[in-house]
Amino acid sequence: MKVLSINLWFENYKPKTLAQLSSFAHFGYETYAATITEKNGQLRCEIYKTVFSDNAAPENSCVLEMAESTSFDREAFGAAYFSAFRHLFDYAADNDFDIVYIRRLMSKLYYAGPHFRHLAGKCKIVYEIPTYPLDTNETFLYRLRDSLEMMLYSRIKKHITLTVVILRKDMQLPDKWISFHNGIDISNYQVTPVPQLKDEIRFLAVANMADWHRYDRMLHAMHKYNGKYSLHLTVVSPENNTVTGLRNLTKELGLDAQVEFTGKKELPEIRQLASSCHIGVGQLSHSGDCPPQINTLKTKDYCAMGLPFFTSCRDTSFAVNYPYAYVLRDMDDELILEDIINWYEQIYTNPSYKQEMYDYAADNLQFHELVKQIRQAVTTSQT
Repeated sequence: MKVLSINLWFENYKPKTLAQLSSFAHFGYETYAATITEKNGQLRCEIYKTVFSDNAAPENSCVLEMAESTSFDREAFGAAYFSAFRHLFDYAADNDFDIVYIRRLMSKLYYAGPHFRHLAGKCKIVYEIPTYPLDTNETFLYRLRDSLEMMLYSRIKKHITLTVVILRKDMQLPDKWISFHNGIDISNYQVTPVPQLKDEIRFLAVANMADWHRYDRMLHAMHKYNGKYSLHLTVVSPENNTVTGLRNLTKELGLDAQVEFTGKKELPEIRQLASSCHIGVGQLSHSGDCPPQINTLKTKDYCAMGLPFFTSCRDTSFAVNYPYAYVLRDMDDELILEDIINWYEQIYTNPSYKQEMYDYAADNLQFHELVKQIRQAVTTSQT
């Protein structure tokens, strides 16, 4: 059995894509990843074979082997994308793939759509929409893009075996649609010693920072804290306007010595940072900004790294009473760090809490359940 994952934004979502393929590999699939990149006026189709090892160190648990690379000149608007998608779909059809898993193509579905009928005759197609309903609260141009995509989707949905979505609220889904939770690959993590708790509490915040995450609340809470610990916050995020605002606020509040901005970091570097931290910081949106359901990767990263975390939005991947997640019940109130620190002090008395968190992530936070549902849908469509 073989599966090809197509993700146009592979570099941005590499951990998630490989985590999905790791779960396919767990069930015996030979796994491949494909993307289309733009560079120097050309499009390039890149196809990788992904090889997973359960016994390797986390940084070596997956190896990407280039299977094929083909370039297309962008001489006419759209023509190169049309040819690139045809090439990828032909590759899947000609190399006996059982499943082609396609992450949301957005407006690029216009160029891929005409090829779905050809591909459906050879492979089962799974189309992923990462968050659903779509971002209807965004700008007019985003709403226009989403409407165009769903119009194009309606034309080719008969060729799709299964549409998979991460829901942001409870709703009835159409036939041949299923919901799933975001996930990780547990082989990318390992259990580290519990950091000593003496005079300092160390927090870790990992995100692609956006204003609606409201990490400014954490800075204000640190400024007002006058408890027995010194506080340190490490912020891991690509540089953007929100990070610039947080840097400025850090200076205004006199927290320069307590807050460190690292820029973007890869997972091995984040794991290293987490090993010396006590508490993870999730998103801190106010109640009006937080969707009813979230499935963020950072809370799953925190869990697999053995980092108890607090957040204002409950991740539905975790049980309601999960002991290592502190959910702020009154999201519009002031953030009180004393309460969170008291909660962590109780956790700290359990020397095995990191192992318990790692085990929970291994059992509940991978993509195994999604792959089971896809296998069932593929089997049903063949009978």
